[in-house]
Amino acid sequence: MVKYSYTKYFCAILFFVAFLFLPPQKLFSNITGVMPNSPKASQKDEGNENTLKSVYLYNFTRYIDWKKTTNNKFVILVIGDSTIMPALNVIAQSRVVDGMQIVIKKEASNIDVNNCNMIYIPASQNDKLRTILLQMDKNTNTLVVSEVHGDAVQGADINFVLEDNMLRFEINNFSLKKHGLKASSQLLKLAVNVFE
Repeated sequence: MVKYSYTKYFCAILFFVAFLFLPPQKLFSNITGVMPNSPKASQKDEGNENTLKSVYLYNFTRYIDWKKTTNNKFVILVIGDSTIMPALNVIAQSRVVDGMQIVIKKEASNIDVNNCNMIYIPASQNDKLRTILLQMDKNTNTLVVSEVHGDAVQGADINFVLEDNMLRFEINNFSLKKHGLKASSQLLKLAVNVFE
């Protein structure tokens, strides 16, 4: 289990959000508008939270090694209805993953867990986590991300957590390796907890 300072975490998130969404001249004047702990925003602001989560998801792709797919597409599968979809679609329209086009799909049933690169499980669909994990092949090369604290212990590769009113994440490094993925040391250092 690894813990890191508030300052290091804050600086990393500031950079990630700034890099993706803000033009250079607005970096310092507008960045507080998307930070959950800023005076102008709260964790209850769903739009800001979804933007921050989508930035995290994109940046996970930059710090985890994936095998390149044959169809040159990077598929993010969102389970069920989730308010994160608009924010993810913005990223899909403007970014690529290692040269691959980002494709966002939504599925509530008949989930094909072995035909996507990332699975995002919102809290409302968390009861499907165990079923999804059981369906996954070893070395499937698919990242599983959930919104519920403690899911990393249950086998999710990454789960979001709220700590001191800030959005953070935990990593199950054993599960990552089992799924054929490798997290960079930088990503592991940013996690509030790493389970081996």
